[in-house]
Amino acid sequence: MEPNPELVKFISECRARGFEDYEARISLVEHGWALDEIQAAFEEVRRVEEMKLKKKIVRENKTVYVYKNSMNVHLDSEVLKIIEKRAKKNILTAEEQVEDIIRRSCVSAKKTGEVTDNVDDLFLKLFSRKTRGKPRA
Repeated sequence: MEPNPELVKFISECRARGFEDYEARISLVEHGWALDEIQAAFEEVRRVEEMKLKKKIVRENKTVYVYKNSMNVHLDSEVLKIIEKRAKKNILTAEEQVEDIIRRSCVSAKKTGEVTDNVDDLFLKLFSRKTRGKPRA
């Protein structure tokens, strides 16, 4: 099936703006797009991104493609079941769900950069309001 260019563009825009794949899928399903069209568009986006990640190497008259940004992850079978269950709920594959989890982790790590105080006095550090924990409601 030939992917719909509108869907491919929409998915690329969503990713560029920081939306997660499952959010784009849910939005497309809610707007009446067929699941097979959505899947074909996601596969096309993935294919285009893979081509950007591949590095072409020619050795002894043989062309070899090497992925610049790839990683193998070995998961326990129980963890894999949990990820597959979550992926099904989010209308993703297990690989896409793992990628989504890692992407979210990196984005949240960027946002939570804590400001550190350079307090020389140990007494002030120990009794600072910042180290007392959550205020009671």
